Amino acid sequence: MLEWHWTPGAGGLMAIVPARLVEEWLPQSIPAGCTPVRPLHLTCLRSGSMAPLVGVLDSVPVLPQLPVPVLHREVHIAQRSAHPLKDPAGSEMRRTGFLAVANQAECHAVMRDVVSILDAASRSAGGPHFPHPEPERFFHLSVWNNRGGDAMRSIGDIRASDIT
Repeated sequence: MLEWHWTPGAGGLMAIVPARLVEEWLPQSIPAGCTPVRPLHLTCLRSGSMAPLVGVLDSVPVLPQLPVPVLHREVHIAQRSAHPLKDPAGSEMRRTGFLAVANQAECHAVMRDVVSILDAASRSAGGPHFPHPEPERFFHLSVWNNRGGDAMRSIGDIRASDIT
């Protein structure tokens, strides 16, 4: 089972993925200058999407269980320019190795339920309506990056088009 993780005021809604689910078959070779990402997690709603709930919900309500992701076993690489806020000036391109989630539709169905629960919790606490902020999210598992393995500095906007 995956555990939900959200720190109010600090981040998005993540599902922590036990490393044992991938370590037995994940390639041991990581490109030079890259480090494994830990904790392994699926970002379900990014921090910007969760921002309307900051200060309204002290803790995330009980949420339905996210299915264990079925992962494609090929590591794909996404590249983006240096992040304007998270990277120092002159930083090299960001690179993240990721595994695509095969059961996208199943994850999206659970996330529709999650957003409905968060919306109801927000409104019952006097907060704003919380419509689904990321209905087209591409679920993926970042496994390494060239930012020291810092999970918060992996490329978060990975899309199906990043699969090569």
